[in-house]
Formats: sequence, structure tokens, C-alpha cells
Amino acid sequence: MSRAARRAESLIRSVRALEHIIERKRGLEDALPRASAGLEARAGGVIHDTVAGTLRHLHQYERRLDAAAAAAAGDRAWRAVEDMPLRLLMASALFQCEHTPASAEHVVRSATEGCAQLGRAWAQAPIESVVRNAAAGRGFFSRAGAAERLSLPAWLHEDLVSNLGARRLDAFGPLLLQRPSRLHLAVASSAGSPSEYAARLSEGSGVAARPLEFTRFGVSLHARPRDVGSLPGVASRRVFVQDGAQQWGVGQLSPVGAGEAVLDLCAAPGGKSRALLLHQPAARLVAVERSRRKAAALRESLAGEG
Repeated sequence: MSRAARRAESLIRSVRALEHIIERKRGLEDALPRASAGLEARAGGVIHDTVAGTLRHLHQYERRLDAAAAAAAGDRAWRAVEDMPLRLLMASALFQCEHTPASAEHVVRSATEGCAQLGRAWAQAPIESVVRNAAAGRGFFSRAGAAERLSLPAWLHEDLVSNLGARRLDAFGPLLLQRPSRLHLAVASSAGSPSEYAARLSEGSGVAARPLEFTRFGVSLHARPRDVGSLPGVASRRVFVQDGAQQWGVGQLSPVGAGEAVLDLCAAPGGKSRALLLHQPAARLVAVERSRRKAAALRESLAGEG
């Protein structure tokens, strides 16, 4: 497969993952393994970055695509922008243009090739025009409001201004669009202590890590590895991704005795339930989820936890 074909496939896989998340209301943890199945870690990492980054910027990207389509001549540009798979294809291309080493020329070419893979060869010309104009910000940045620049819905921007103040939001709001620079893990005792696990990562995998001081089982990675599934203990479910603040909250519960029950309502996708079992091994966990689809994902997440 040529490099151009691989780039196009990466975009198409990203589009499928985004559709899975947006239309089926599934999470990244469910969509990304499907999207990167059969790929090497680096290729899967590109898809992970593209999907997560496109979601962070999606509100702004959609406004930029609308502005670019309005500036383009002909109805095909609007037809392309209003087609959900093509819209997500163009949004993913925008992210790759702005946040990956790939040149804009190569990304645009990959996007136009992706049209054929989506069965929409008619959209190749309008997509090239719209993506180039949107990447240049034509018709958008000169008129964009504060909410659009931060890729926030107007109601959420207004709420944040009300609670934080406009000056603080202007100072910290751009951080919402940045890729988190660290990753927190919860490490079961069977995988070693946090100190042992951090040392294992640093020495064996070359990943800088340290225990989280404010949690019992937490480890902080100083960078975000692209292939989280390859980290020791993740595949065997002895280690899982969880923010340190969430781990801290579960750790504040009073000790639960043998036979006592802990009720977790709206329990999907299962991160808090797993943390509860980690911190309260003697407890009997009752995890409740109303949605059948989410309940199935919850059972999968808790499989083997006892």
C-alpha cells in the first residue's frame, strides 16, 4: 500500500470511529480499538490522535467548514459539508493539517482520495476547495466569536464566563483545545506497587513515570504513549486508564466491610466501578446502568473483576 493510500485509510478509519462515537453515543475506549485493529502501534496512534483531537476541535471545525462552503462557488460544496461522513472527513483533515507533521498538501490529497473510499467520488473537487479554505480560516476567523474560537457551544461559553469570569476564561480556555500532556493509570496490587510499576515503565519501556502522591494506586506518565494497550498490565486488565482526581474521590470513601454493598448508579462505562473494587476489595459492588447498550459495555469492562 502506498503512503498516500495509507494516509487516506487513516482518515477513513478516523471517520468511522467518529461516526461510532457521535451517532451511536459510544466512548473513545470503545471506538478506537475497532478503528486501529490490525495496525501497527504508530499507525494506530495517528488515528487515536486524529479522533481525539477532532472531537476537541469539532465545534470550531464545523463552523469553519460552513464558512468555507459559503465562500465556495456551487452547490456541491454545501452538499459535501452537509453529508455527515464527508463533514467528519474534512474535520479530521483539518486536524491533521494543523496538529500533525503531515503537510497540508498531502492531507488534502488523502482527503480527496478518501471520498472514493466513502463512495462519494463526486465530492473530491469541492472537498479540496473547502478544506483548503477552512485550513486558511477564510470567512471564519475575522468573524468568529469568543465561543467559536474556543470550540465551545454558546450556552457553555456563557456558563463558563458567568462562573469563571471572561478574563480567567480567556487565560485558561485555550487549554481546552490542547492535547493533555500526561496520562494517569490505576495499578492493581497484582501488577506491583505504584513505585514498582513506575520504575518498570521508566527502565523497561523508556516511559517516564512516577507514583501519584495523592492516590493509593495511581501512576502518572509524563507523556501520553500512543499505544496505551501495549503498556504492561493493560491487556491483562490489571492496569487501566483513570484520572488521578477520580481515583482520589473513590479513595476518600470510608472502608467497607466484608459483605457490605456499594451501589454505583449510572455505572457505565465502568471506570468508577473498577476503582471501587480496587480500593474496596471486601465490598459487594452493585453496578446499575439503565441503557442496555451501556450495560453491555459495563459488563465487558468489569469482566474478570470478581
